[in-house]
Amino acid sequence: MRLRKSSLLVALLATAGVALTVAGAAPAKPIDKLISAPDVPPRDDCALPASTQALIAYGDTDSYFLAPGGSFEDDNADWYLAGGAQLTQAIGGDGTESGVLALPSGGQAVSPVLCVTSEFPHARIFARSLTGEGEILFGVSYYGRHGWSKFTQTGHIHAKDDTWGLSDLLRLDPARKNGWQQMRLAVYGGGTGNVFELDNLWVDPRGSR
Repeated sequence: MRLRKSSLLVALLATAGVALTVAGAAPAKPIDKLISAPDVPPRDDCALPASTQALIAYGDTDSYFLAPGGSFEDDNADWYLAGGAQLTQAIGGDGTESGVLALPSGGQAVSPVLCVTSEFPHARIFARSLTGEGEILFGVSYYGRHGWSKFTQTGHIHAKDDTWGLSDLLRLDPARKNGWQQMRLAVYGGGTGNVFELDNLWVDPRGSR
């Protein structure tokens, strides 16, 4: 179901208010205490996607590819969504109507499984806040011998206002070893009463500076 921006904002604010009444100071906790996504099976089809200098207009000459589900275009994009987070339609970071991730304070979203190597240094994403300045927590979890690790916060996404902006570099922190590693990315809406939107999650495959 697609919602207009005004009705979506009201719905997300209401959800954020309910969540904060229960959670209180939850955003101050480490991200591993905030993410509730269940475990998922690892992938068996790791391969390196084609990459381009997608962010060169923003002064970033690295090569990137969109993370799985990273365009937020599909309601069935396999993201885990909770706390009022949802995929919807809005004017995205490129100025056209597209799929975005709507994320209220206390909301969370966890990506589908992504294959990386030790040479994948960082990701970047477009973000804005519909309700004033705020921050979104960013974290990673890796699949290993004993299953999925706890999420570790490796960055934050700062949104000043309702103008789209490109995040700083968000560390992926892969292990220093050969071969594919499987990971999931998580975002968590910080603050009180914020409503954020995120668009286009880009991943740097080779530290291509």
